[in-house]
Amino acid sequence: MNRLLPTWAEITLIVFFPLTSGWTQKPLGDLVDEVRKTNQLKSISKTAKKIRESDYTSADVYKEIISGDRCPKKPRTGFIRLKQEGMGLPPYAALFVPTNYDCRKKYPVEVMLHGATTNTDPDYLFNRFIDTVHIANYIQNEKIYLFPSSWWLTPWWSQEQVTNISALLRWVKLVYNIDESKIRLGGFSDGATGTYYVVNSMPTGWSSITPFFGSISILNFFGNRHVYFLNYSAIPALIINGRKDEVFPIEEQVPFFNQLVMTNGKDRFITIDSAKHNLNWLPPMRNTINQFIDNCTRAQIPDTLIWQTEQINSNRNNWVIINSIGNKKVNQAVDVNSVLIDNNKVPAFRRDKPFAYVKAIKKENRYDVSASNTNSITLLVQYDRINYQLPVEVWINEKQVFSSMLQPDLFTMLKWYNTDLDRLSLYANELKLKVE
Repeated sequence: MNRLLPTWAEITLIVFFPLTSGWTQKPLGDLVDEVRKTNQLKSISKTAKKIRESDYTSADVYKEIISGDRCPKKPRTGFIRLKQEGMGLPPYAALFVPTNYDCRKKYPVEVMLHGATTNTDPDYLFNRFIDTVHIANYIQNEKIYLFPSSWWLTPWWSQEQVTNISALLRWVKLVYNIDESKIRLGGFSDGATGTYYVVNSMPTGWSSITPFFGSISILNFFGNRHVYFLNYSAIPALIINGRKDEVFPIEEQVPFFNQLVMTNGKDRFITIDSAKHNLNWLPPMRNTINQFIDNCTRAQIPDTLIWQTEQINSNRNNWVIINSIGNKKVNQAVDVNSVLIDNNKVPAFRRDKPFAYVKAIKKENRYDVSASNTNSITLLVQYDRINYQLPVEVWINEKQVFSSMLQPDLFTMLKWYNTDLDRLSLYANELKLKVE
């Protein structure tokens, strides 16, 4: 006789040993969200293990990151005070989020640095710089505005502020659906000078910079870093100064701005003949500024990068990392560090410490690198910018140092996504290479 009904023992097995493959599987979106919110590599490693055990692939993770849900419950809008964490910082930054914010849309972000960093008022940003009452102009632009705060203890040309700006921007990325292709950094007066300093220290992630009525030359005396013209070469800049500026005389600034424009063909330098060191010139220039900003979209990571640094704690430009700095001198032919004054070439910025130089060019699966005064670099391989069916080759100083097939590494992808929170640049491999 055919037995159609299960025995009691078979029912017990079904109840206590379910056959459904997804019985305990956590949604991939929840796992990716764990990675976004942690600040521990150990936690990222554990989450990567969970993802593998759930049979998700790197392709699944990539798709979830670039298209996953960005709708937190009840996000705050309007003007918001953000706590600034760090030694000597003013207590609060400001953030403006449109009151009609829609988490299904991506919003451009504008990071604005105020002037007068010699002020002694911890609430200078709110008392003198931003208008938190009349918000119509902010709303109609449909952008998120971030206003870090500075004063005499921690001016923009300090490592504390570079770290602070990075931390504030990370918080915004965690909470809101931003457009990573449109993150602008700009400022007026000391804020413009600070813009030059921050980008020279931290060039990753900016779509454009707009320094107005500032000075890059004064960074020879402010801050503790060398300044390198070539560090700005991948970021479009709109530079505006006034011919009647009584704080930063135009004749002292022009040689440096001309060199910036020559170094980066995407830069634009405008001198306003009648303008003094104030904002009276701004209304008639607003359309020009907005058009420049709108035209500068960071669609993808540049295939050519140049990075110079004398400080190992600021050692990354997008997919290029300098791991060590030697004690030799870099060939002056590759270090663009002169300006033309009275028809004479003179040094632009101090070079009182050893520094490293790297130029990297990516073409399909091949990387060509020129490196000086470093014995170790790391190249980050972007997941969607190489062909994993072909070998990856690296040449350093005209010598082949790497040729191998790669497979996307899930932990690497999650680690760098956690670091950058950038859906435009998902790195799935790290190539740590010796320079001989």
